[in-house]
Amino acid sequence: MAKQKSEVARLGYRQSTLAAALDTTRQTIRSMELRGDLPPRIEISPGLKIWPASVIDQWLAEHAGRTSKSEVHA
Repeated sequence: MAKQKSEVARLGYRQSTLAAALDTTRQTIRSMELRGDLPPRIEISPGLKIWPASVIDQWLAEHAGRTSKSEVHA
């Protein structure tokens, strides 16, 4: 089981890992997703959706100029 989580981590971000990477909560990530502030997730198996690492890396680069957490989450 740990190997599978490790493999997912290399592929992309789950909701909890993205929240940790952005220093926020899973609820904030969910709210951002519902507002369309995040790129769409992809389903890699039934019931498992992730944000591809490359997509999040690009999204973070595009938002790097923002200075505060509130601006990123706006």
